Amino acid sequence: MGHYIIEIRDDDTFSEAIVVKIRSSAEATLTIRAAVGSTPAVESDKNNKPALKVSFSFVTVEGLRLIGAKRSAGVHNCVDDVTVRGCDIYGAGERGTQGVFIQGAQRALVVDNAIHDNGVSIIVFDAKDDDNTIRNNRIYDNAESGIWIYKGSANSTVFNNTLFSYFIEIQLRTSMSSPAAAVRSEKV
Repeated sequence: MGHYIIEIRDDDTFSEAIVVKIRSSAEATLTIRAAVGSTPAVESDKNNKPALKVSFSFVTVEGLRLIGAKRSAGVHNCVDDVTVRGCDIYGAGERGTQGVFIQGAQRALVVDNAIHDNGVSIIVFDAKDDDNTIRNNRIYDNAESGIWIYKGSANSTVFNNTLFSYFIEIQLRTSMSSPAAAVRSEKV
């Protein structure tokens, strides 16, 4: 087996929901990326599906514009060992709708992205023993808040992100019975 790369070499906008169902593994990873100098976009379809849904582990997504819709995430990750790097993630504008939704996944890495103009930029939900990392992202102009670490996701690492334009930038609620903790700031 080997490591596989799908490289998109144009600047078109693809209006469809992409679901990654390739059986990748640690020995046969998959990278989906924009070619150097290209800025392809994937836009959520009209059926309220995320622009990109990752359904198998060991996938890396790099350099894409991922455009959600009113009720559809830009990225929905529900499996382990997925990296989203260097993407522009926006357009999931309805309250509570995520730019990036990490659901039940472990060892997810969200790094060096611009995440903006969504309901919530990133939600990590129900990721027990997760070891997820959110690092070096620019998170701004989302309607509701920056990052929510929610229900059973206490082992997430969040560092070196730039967040602005929120009343609540990072909200922590690790179990249904515990009250939410939040990092608050004034709007910049």
